[in-house]
Amino acid sequence: GGPVVDIADLFGGSRPETPAPTDDATLLLKRQKRRAGRDAAESLGFWDEARLEVQGGDGGDGCLAFRREKAAPLGGPSGGNGGRGGSVILYCDASLNTLGTTRRRAKHAAPSGARGKGSNRHAKRADDLYVAVPPGTVVREWAPPHRVAGELVEDGETLVVARGGRG
Repeated sequence: GGPVVDIADLFGGSRPETPAPTDDATLLLKRQKRRAGRDAAESLGFWDEARLEVQGGDGGDGCLAFRREKAAPLGGPSGGNGGRGGSVILYCDASLNTLGTTRRRAKHAAPSGARGKGSNRHAKRADDLYVAVPPGTVVREWAPPHRVAGELVEDGETLVVARGGRG
């Protein structure tokens, strides 16, 4: 090879030094920028596999209450039932072509049901959690024997993967 020439020799000055990060805040900022760039690249890429942890919502607690009124000397139980927990439901969305957006969130947990109240007031049922997946998605168990739970082929098809509690 030829002679090695230093950049500082070409410009007749000293080589510009890049300042080293001195504080933890600067290091953290650089790390966050790298992570954000990596996450953006992931979501734009094509992903044909995703491991999702799903959990249905717990049923709400019932209320233990007794009616106590002057007009009703014997009273009696008057507690309401807890609400049903939400289910995790996968649905087929034809506008998607990758699992990139789905895999960014590792755990999909549906909300729990509300608690019952006195005077026989039953609690509200929790909303279901819907997760969009592209057509052709095959859903299987993670643990052996890796049984197939279902396949979502057509737009609008749904598959309940975690049922909510009774309440």
